[in-house]
Amino acid sequence: PAILAAMRLFTGAKKADGSYYGVGRDGKPYSLEYDEAMRKAKKFVRATHYEISRANEPEVVQDLGPLARGAYTFQSFTANQLNWIFNRARHGDVQVLGRFMLVTWAIGGLSAIPFSDEIDEALTKMFGVSMRHKVRVAIREGMANGRELEDLIMNGLPAAVLGVDMSKAVQLNTPLPIQVLIGSDKSLEERASGAIGGLMVSGGRAVSAAARGDVWKAAEYALPNAAGNILRAARLYREGATTIHGKEITDEHGDQLRLSGGEAVGKALGFQSARMNRYQEANTYKFNLKDHWEPKREKLLDRYRNSRGDTAERARVSRDIDEFNADLRADKEAKLIIPLITGPSKINAIMNRPSLKKFKERQFVGGVVE
Repeated sequence: PAILAAMRLFTGAKKADGSYYGVGRDGKPYSLEYDEAMRKAKKFVRATHYEISRANEPEVVQDLGPLARGAYTFQSFTANQLNWIFNRARHGDVQVLGRFMLVTWAIGGLSAIPFSDEIDEALTKMFGVSMRHKVRVAIREGMANGRELEDLIMNGLPAAVLGVDMSKAVQLNTPLPIQVLIGSDKSLEERASGAIGGLMVSGGRAVSAAARGDVWKAAEYALPNAAGNILRAARLYREGATTIHGKEITDEHGDQLRLSGGEAVGKALGFQSARMNRYQEANTYKFNLKDHWEPKREKLLDRYRNSRGDTAERARVSRDIDEFNADLRADKEAKLIIPLITGPSKINAIMNRPSLKKFKERQFVGGVVE
């Protein structure tokens, strides 16, 4: 279709009113023979959509055979876009790269910066620091009309004007091999198999929902997106948001999250609510913080249990536990979701059983713990 549309620019095809589709710089219509028009059309398409052929596959992909080609098919846009950015940077096309970044920000905000999802997730898991979260807090707390400016700066014009988050639609994700190393919000199978893998995952979720007796959710997953989005929008408007297992998702006031009428219409049309996505992003941040702090806590408790009878090691691990608790108290968000290592925690560790003390987690609100 792209090639056929481009051919109209070069064949001098006439519209119903008699005017030409393609007009040159001299004001005269293009009028080329079919073969020449096809050649120019393909050149035009490949200049804007990259080479559409196996010749554009990396040599290593060609050598690995059909399976590698299939996986690369769903990563080819990322690879070609990275190649385009690299070439523009290599040739010093600062203005071109500037326009590219400006358009990306206008549509998706800072959240649409290339690779920002994976980088922020890796930073949070490794160091307990989310730059995206810090920027959100700085905007919200440091500026007048912070919430509105947060939507504009972090999620672009559609979020600020229409309440629609398009950042994920325009964001450039990292290539598959890097995702394997740092992890991502999707499984390796989904990333490697693209739409086919997505269909398989949706089918599995539909079966799981049906087994729980949740016929409505099963239908959402089983139907094509166009129909599933309508059902999903109706459920989120009428019943509110729930986890995959049916647990209510609440806001900072303890009320279940629901789509407004306008948000439901947008969801039915395939657009994500910027407000709901803020809560989803905050929830992801919470789980990434857990991935950073919980292994440290469990390792210290294991060391404490194993140091029984070793006075010197018990003293060392006790000092490490004090440092851990001090660091946890200094993190105003992590301390709300990760319990300190206390006397009862140590007793449970010695008894070689997990802590039975329940720790109440405070709500994460739109990227901020409140």
